[in-house]
Amino acid sequence: MKLLIEEFEELNETEVTVSHSKNIDEDTKDILKYLNQFSKTITANRDGITYKISLNRVFYIDCVDNRTYLYLENDVYETNLKLYQLQEELNYTPFIRIGKSIIVNIEFLESVRPLLNGKLELLLLNKEKLVVNRRYVNDFRGKFGV
Repeated sequence: MKLLIEEFEELNETEVTVSHSKNIDEDTKDILKYLNQFSKTITANRDGITYKISLNRVFYIDCVDNRTYLYLENDVYETNLKLYQLQEELNYTPFIRIGKSIIVNIEFLESVRPLLNGKLELLLLNKEKLVVNRRYVNDFRGKFGV
């Protein structure tokens, strides 16, 4: 695989082009899935208005009383998607499940602290704290590199 990066002053936004052979290999498929997530949006509602929320703005996703919420830095939106549907869509992204009802974006982590009971406490950049349940600690450590 060859990586070519070019810089152009006249471009208004970043453009990514992937060139591959007719028979695409698994590594390239994985890269494409990962890159697609950067342009992915989720439809969500707040105050009766529907918005398209970019995944790269979502700090974490939580499910409460069968309702799924997207937590951004200072805003909360509700989506009609179920947590399991979002988890499937979030493969190859910085999102990882940390509890039965919560998925976190590790790009927004400020720190990770072990707790006495085998759990982990996450501090997000917006100063919110989340807990990684014991069942999900190994998966989290693998994705985050701890």
